[in-house]
Amino acid sequence: MDYLENYSEKFSLSNLIQFNTPVISVKPVQSTDPVKWNVTTKNGTRLFDAVAVCSGPFSNARHPDDIDMGGFSVPVYHSSTYKDPSDFHDSERVFVIGAANSAIDISLELWKAGKKVTLFHRKSEDLPGFPDDIVQIRKTILSAKHNEIQFCDGSSISCDAILLCTGFNTDVSFLHKSCGLSVKDGLTVFPLYLYMINPYFPTMALFDRPLFITPFLLCEYQAILFSKLLDKTVKMPSKDKMIKEAFDVISDKNKVNDRKLYMLTNSMQNHMDFYRELGNLVGDHLIDYEYGLHLHEKVIAWRNAKPVEYRNWPDSFWDI
Repeated sequence: MDYLENYSEKFSLSNLIQFNTPVISVKPVQSTDPVKWNVTTKNGTRLFDAVAVCSGPFSNARHPDDIDMGGFSVPVYHSSTYKDPSDFHDSERVFVIGAANSAIDISLELWKAGKKVTLFHRKSEDLPGFPDDIVQIRKTILSAKHNEIQFCDGSSISCDAILLCTGFNTDVSFLHKSCGLSVKDGLTVFPLYLYMINPYFPTMALFDRPLFITPFLLCEYQAILFSKLLDKTVKMPSKDKMIKEAFDVISDKNKVNDRKLYMLTNSMQNHMDFYRELGNLVGDHLIDYEYGLHLHEKVIAWRNAKPVEYRNWPDSFWDI
């Protein structure tokens, strides 16, 4: 929070921000060229030249649809509401569902606070580097009643609380249907050119949509690209070409489910190719993306190898 406040003060942004003002509707005014936008809030409707949707992909807590939570008599929480281990002061045994960043971080934090943690996930192998007394279970949940979870092999486990680290769904319900965009499988806003630009109306951009990517580096590039697009120092392809390339993502990734349609994977080369494509538009000299990506890869490797010591960086860590 201090960082955000200092950033806002340094660049005199506070006067440009309307706090506590949810957006109700964003609708294109198609009689203008280029298209302008009617943005409606509780304070009324205003006309804007462009719209940047910076709410990110993680809006609403996602609950697993294959586990009946109604049978539990113990508290069920989602990682979106988690603050610190004191949230579980009445719970000794915590059953954590998930295996991504939140599940890893929170499981270890609860373990350090003395909780008995069981981590349930569907990875093919146990997560490496975890303490032996964090039990990892990779079975199928058969049913859940009261405080007991039963598995398909007949075994069961009791717990005092359940924490869902099962991700998020995105919410862009404020975008009017005339924007031409839809949400696939609760997460992916489609179609987007370069995972960002509304191909039907290029004066709208949605930021930070690709998965498994360095967010600050990505958003820096996207902000530069969108600003250059708006001041016409960057020329975008024709509308038809942008629409075609946006839809080509489906054919290129036809074996990937819709939630992972914009996933660039953890491949360094995949990331490099994407940033190089953006760099060709905005100017490679603006950001040293190769350094940023190598640092990202190093952090991921360190986290996977030593999750308990994840934030205890050695002095030499930042040397690339």
